[in-house]
Amino acid sequence: MAKSSSEKTYLETPDSAEAIVIDGFQLTTYPNPFSEYTNVSFSLENASLVRFEVYNFSRQKVISKAKEYPFGQHEMKISADHLKAGIYVLRVRANDQVEMMKVIVQY
Repeated sequence: MAKSSSEKTYLETPDSAEAIVIDGFQLTTYPNPFSEYTNVSFSLENASLVRFEVYNFSRQKVISKAKEYPFGQHEMKISADHLKAGIYVLRVRANDQVEMMKVIVQY
């Protein structure tokens, strides 16, 4: 069951996953919290350059990746290899849409 809030839709997911849908751009992380890596799944209505950035709570960018993706469902992994345990913000930008999601690294 989905819950709507103006233009965002939050999906109910298992306890270890988070999902957000905005105007056809769906973003899900699993597992979250994670210790080795988290899968970032996303769906695009159009081909797009997708930028992934991870920030620590001091607002320092600790991971930055960008790749062109075609229309459809995709998945990429974010490794915890150089991250300390803690709370981070995943920022994903595709076309004119930007979404941020909290991700937790725990060992």
